[in-house]
Amino acid sequence: MTRDEIGEKLYKRLKGKRYLVVIDDIWDFGSWSTMKWYFPDDMIGSKILITSQIKDAVLEISPRNSVHFLRFLTHDESWNLFESKVFTNETCPEELMELGSEIVAKCEGLPLAIVVLAGLAKAKDEKFLQPSCGYSQISTSPRTRPILYHYFNAGKELTAGIQAYRIPDYCKCFHSYWFHSFKKNDVILHRSIFTDWRRSLVYKLLRVLDLGYMMLEDFPMEIVKLVHLKYLALLIYSIRKLPPLSSLWNLETFILDTEKGQRVILPQDIWRMIKLRHLHISGELDFQSTSLTSSTISVLCNLQSISHLCPSGSIQDVLARIPNVTNLACHLTLSNTTEHLEFPDLSSLELLETLKFHYQTYGMVPFSVPEPSKFPPHLKKLTLIGSHIDWKGMSVIGMLPNLEILKIKDNFFNGPKWETGDEGFCHLKFLKLSHTDLQQWIASSSSFPSLEQLVLNGCLDLEEIPSSLEEIYTLEIIEVYHSCQSVADSARRLQEIQSYMGNDELKVLIHPNFEEE
Repeated sequence: MTRDEIGEKLYKRLKGKRYLVVIDDIWDFGSWSTMKWYFPDDMIGSKILITSQIKDAVLEISPRNSVHFLRFLTHDESWNLFESKVFTNETCPEELMELGSEIVAKCEGLPLAIVVLAGLAKAKDEKFLQPSCGYSQISTSPRTRPILYHYFNAGKELTAGIQAYRIPDYCKCFHSYWFHSFKKNDVILHRSIFTDWRRSLVYKLLRVLDLGYMMLEDFPMEIVKLVHLKYLALLIYSIRKLPPLSSLWNLETFILDTEKGQRVILPQDIWRMIKLRHLHISGELDFQSTSLTSSTISVLCNLQSISHLCPSGSIQDVLARIPNVTNLACHLTLSNTTEHLEFPDLSSLELLETLKFHYQTYGMVPFSVPEPSKFPPHLKKLTLIGSHIDWKGMSVIGMLPNLEILKIKDNFFNGPKWETGDEGFCHLKFLKLSHTDLQQWIASSSSFPSLEQLVLNGCLDLEEIPSSLEEIYTLEIIEVYHSCQSVADSARRLQEIQSYMGNDELKVLIHPNFEEE
């Protein structure tokens, strides 16, 4: 199941019920913003308890609610905890008192840091801290992440001695969120750590490198030497072109966050990275034209997901090289001078189940929805954004045999009237219309026989929800965000009729604001 499918299932299970949910160890607001929509707020006393090591994250998530800050342990409490974990029922030997006291002091009263360090000390015979130029070398296994975070925020003397820090060769995983939450005056320390990493390059066996929380000015060329990498995530806002990457022949997942709308050109050797499974760029992903016209055609047979594909040339040439993709997001920008104006033929992508298609036009460019045979045969989830196609084209979408989730945004279909035929959308369970100029929606009771959830967001011109939907007893939820009052009234009226007919499960939620997307 995808994350959205799991979220929708959770939403349905919680809907109308009073619940208590505990979410442990939230690191940033972004993590919360992606999941908060899956927790229905029916105003019946449900509660969500969030724990975090990051103060700013909690205050951003819940600025108006009470926040309980746990106090740190005193020195005596810290020592007693450390001693009990390392020596169980015995006392610390005299010769280890000084080292143990130094370890406890570095933890600054953080219980988790003390417990993890105590466990390491017990397992490693107190040799896990080796002096290096007067400072300590710390293992970076995932369980020591809190220690790293706390250790490097422990004192000003570390700024001068940062050169002493290095990660051992056997380290397999590095995440930049270990250093993500420094205060503003700690930025120099944050950058010094990374500068030292680039200079020393000691991650010989690194498998996972996540720098998604660390803003970079350019692509670190040292990365291409990390031949064992399987996962790479970077945050580079101003990058326009990536360097050759084929030396990372083990790479399976590559994620690059850039400035919104930033076009990033991939290197020609990207087609030689045969193990690549997931390729995601938050801006617009393009290829070197020579890589697509090469006489030697390379195919990424293992690629499963790619976004946001925005080729300057023919998209068909790209699709021919990713035959087994299951999740595709593409963004086509068309103008009067564009040569390729047709909706891409996706019929060869037999495994594709999720498609997000964003159409942007400069000037009026003729465009239409192709016949159903040009869509992937097993498509289940479809999101269509922008284009201003007449609503008559929706009849083609209705004929897709396996479609379960459909989202129409920003007037992909536009015009005052949408008339749904008697047949179509046989397996559609979720329908969302967002920011459309639709005024009149006409449908029959046989139009959406399997519909479970309807979401209307910013449909300011829509007069009402079709009354025929009152005969669709699979409906479970209708949500209306910042739309015409008559739409909200028709939703409540539909709920009353279904309740009278015996369907008490239908929930109607009316929200005054736009839905955050």
